[in-house]
Amino acid sequence: MTISHRRTSRSSNSSTARAREETISSHNEPSDEEDHLRGSAELPPTIPNMEDRPLVEPVGDKHWTAVQGRTPSSVLTCLLKHHHPGLIMYRGKTVVASTWKHYQAAKDSSGKSKADFVDEGFWQRFRFNPAIEAKSREQVGRCCSDLLGSMMYYARIAATLAHFRSVGRKICDKIAGQFYLTREEYIARRQKWCSEDCWAALATEWSSPEFKEKSVRNRGNRRSRNFKPHKGGSNSIAVIRQKLSRKYGRDVSDVEAWVHTHRGLNPEDVYGDCCCTNWSTSHNSSISTASCTSCSSICHFTISKSFS
Repeated sequence: MTISHRRTSRSSNSSTARAREETISSHNEPSDEEDHLRGSAELPPTIPNMEDRPLVEPVGDKHWTAVQGRTPSSVLTCLLKHHHPGLIMYRGKTVVASTWKHYQAAKDSSGKSKADFVDEGFWQRFRFNPAIEAKSREQVGRCCSDLLGSMMYYARIAATLAHFRSVGRKICDKIAGQFYLTREEYIARRQKWCSEDCWAALATEWSSPEFKEKSVRNRGNRRSRNFKPHKGGSNSIAVIRQKLSRKYGRDVSDVEAWVHTHRGLNPEDVYGDCCCTNWSTSHNSSISTASCTSCSSICHFTISKSFS
């Protein structure tokens, strides 16, 4: 859907536009904390003494144990932005660096890659358990692969929010993805971490009819009852467990925390008589995304080993 940044005319035959305008101006009016996207954009300083760095260990495929202060995912996102390669030559083509493989391929004259800089920066702020060093280092790459998808997605969202603020209107990030700017409007709202030529390439992609069509189709898929999105943000399962345990006043299992972060649009999928939730109250095991989301409800799944 292409947008106009001017307020919609209130003519008698514009009922659809009025409904849209009311949705933006009332139901989705953001609070102060929603004016900008969640999370800190500042890269925290390095911690010289290793003993003072928070100890983190892998949890599942993409998360870490809970720590005080900035989360590992937040720091990794800052590092990914700080060391973003921009446009790179990859397999004979000029592409926007948007995957971990792109970071690994972007090397300086000494042979050091952007991925090396991200990894190095992360371990200057956290420390690993020497007994699982290899596993911990591999986790950085897996997390970055996942975070880059969100980073590139929210780059467009941030530009959209900035554009609306510039014309005196406020929308929240939850609906910003429904709007599409012109190429010139995107270019005017370049994010600081992205180089000019790279941002221009992104603006060209985002303003193309093909991108809009794919975006609308994907949004429709996400509204399906079968879709079980992750709703835990950058929080690990360990953090979700802690929060839910405090909320409910009882111990919460990995499975119950996982289900909470992957609930669908219909609350009954999770909070009704779903065997997944009932089972999780007496067991302490984890389930995989693939096995859970392969079914229209989350009642049929394969139990895997508990998180270590």
